Amino acid sequence: MKKRRLAKFVTAILIIFALAIEWLTIYELNAYERGVLDVYAEEQDGYVKITLDQINRLGDGATEENITDIIASLDATASKYWTLSTGDNILFIKSVTETNRYKNFTADTYYTEDSAKAFIEGLLENRVTHSLIELDDGWYVASGGLFSWENTTYRICLLTYDKVILERNALLEAKNAIIIFITITLALFLSYIILTNIRINNKNKKLMEKENNELLLNKRIEATDRALKRANAFDAGNNMFSHTVLPDFLKKLEKKGVYPIAVARFEFESKEEKIEFIKKMLLLFDRSTLRFDDGKKGVILLLAGYTEERCKELLNEADASFAGLKKWQFVEDNYVPYTNVFAEFLKEEDNDRI
Repeated sequence: MKKRRLAKFVTAILIIFALAIEWLTIYELNAYERGVLDVYAEEQDGYVKITLDQINRLGDGATEENITDIIASLDATASKYWTLSTGDNILFIKSVTETNRYKNFTADTYYTEDSAKAFIEGLLENRVTHSLIELDDGWYVASGGLFSWENTTYRICLLTYDKVILERNALLEAKNAIIIFITITLALFLSYIILTNIRINNKNKKLMEKENNELLLNKRIEATDRALKRANAFDAGNNMFSHTVLPDFLKKLEKKGVYPIAVARFEFESKEEKIEFIKKMLLLFDRSTLRFDDGKKGVILLLAGYTEERCKELLNEADASFAGLKKWQFVEDNYVPYTNVFAEFLKEEDNDRI
């Protein structure tokens, strides 16, 4: 779970980083465009300065026709135009669509945006300034200045549509190439992040499944181990019981109807012979044969389900190497209580030890 949260956190950070790079790229491109516009504006200022110099050279003896001729000779296209105004009135606009037309409305109705108003109000006499202003149909690079004629101050401005400057083939191609390159790079970067995150999630999922499977397997192994230990704890082939519990085993066998049964007692001269005999019994008898320790050097065997002949064969084979068989008793009739049949056998065995 912690790994998954960390992966999500890192992914979110990388996505934010990618978006920040995209925003920074756009911001820098806009700054670059503003720089291009500023360079163009300085060149445009020179053009306006030449025009003002021509008007100022006319002096006070200039007529309105002289000034009109100068303005009429100015170059104007659909992307840039000249304006002449005095006070609040627009006197003249020269463009392709409005060549030599006088406008009979105020400057406030033409320069409506705040940027345009601030530019017009900040013009200086015999000095050209520039700014990027907004009009109804878009943004313009505006250069302008003031001149006086017959005690009246006039404003002359040259406005160029910014898109004409910025959408020149070489500049536009470079801008588009940068945007496409950055976009593709960020798209690949984000795709790599997403694919990596998916791969990490799948890997973590497989690890979790593997851990769960290992945990389940360990639980099953532990359960099996406990079951084996429990089975071995009650397995006759792995246990040696005390002779005092022999009557209890006989009662259970009688109650379950297990027959025939036989009880045999072996005695040995040393504990070493007794141990060797027990080892041999593991190979000779199956797990249904119960072993009882008499507390000294003897062993009592309880055989269930064998015929009398088979009991003889097994006991003789067990006695062949040790010669320790002292006595054995066989009971075939299951209607006779086992405890009664073996009472004398057990009593005699107790007397022998005494």
